[in-house]
Amino acid sequence: MDYSKRNRAVHAIDLLNDFVGDCVASVMVLHEYRRILHGDEEQITALVAIQKMCLSYLILTLNKWLEFYDKYSAIIPDELRVECKALTKTLRQKKVNQFRNKCIGHIWDKTNQRPLHNSEINENLDIIVGDDLEGFLDWANNPKGNVYPNTFLSIVEELRNRLMKDYNCSYEEIKSQ
Repeated sequence: MDYSKRNRAVHAIDLLNDFVGDCVASVMVLHEYRRILHGDEEQITALVAIQKMCLSYLILTLNKWLEFYDKYSAIIPDELRVECKALTKTLRQKKVNQFRNKCIGHIWDKTNQRPLHNSEINENLDIIVGDDLEGFLDWANNPKGNVYPNTFLSIVEELRNRLMKDYNCSYEEIKSQ
C-alpha cells in the first residue's frame, strides 16, 4: 500500500469526522431550540439568531465537503464514487459555495456596492433549503434514520467507515492527527 495514499486517507478520515460532528451539532441544536422555544413569541428573536447560526454552520460544513471532494476524490472507493459525486453535484446546484462566499460573514454586496439585504440573503438561502426547512435538515442529518445514501451524514459516515476499513486505520491513529 502506498504510504502517501494511506496518509491522505488518514487526513481524509479526520476531516470526515469533523463533518460528522459539525452536521450533528448544527442540526441537533437547531431542532432542540426549536422544540424548547416553540410557540414562545417572546423568544422569536433568539430563535431566529440560533437558526441563522446553525444554518450558517451547516452550510459551511456542506461547503467544506466541496473542497474535500476536490482534494480527496482520488481516494474515494469505486463503490461510493457515484453517491459522492451526486452529493457534490447537488451541493453545487444548491449554490452552497456562492452562499458561503456572498452571505456568510459578509455584509456588503460587492456587485451592487451596498449592504446585503435580508431579503437577498433569504433568497440565496432558499436555493439551498427550498421551501422545506425540515426536509433540508432531515436531508442533512435525519436523527430518526440516516440511511445511506439518503442523507449528507450517511454518505460522510459511509465514506469515513470505508476508508478506515480499506486503509486499516484505528480511531487512536485518527485522534492523534
